[in-house]
Amino acid sequence: MLPEEPLTIPGKDGDDAPLYLERGIQGVLKKLKELEKLANEEDEE
Repeated sequence: MLPEEPLTIPGKDGDDAPLYLERGIQGVLKKLKELEKLANEEDEE
């Protein structure tokens, strides 16, 4: 299960993400880690 909201990072390959997008990127990464943790817990049961 992936996060429901997409995150689009404008720019060309190799460009750094603009500073104003860092909070959104960190939020998506946090959700992905939480989903990974839940998936691992389900696999252990």
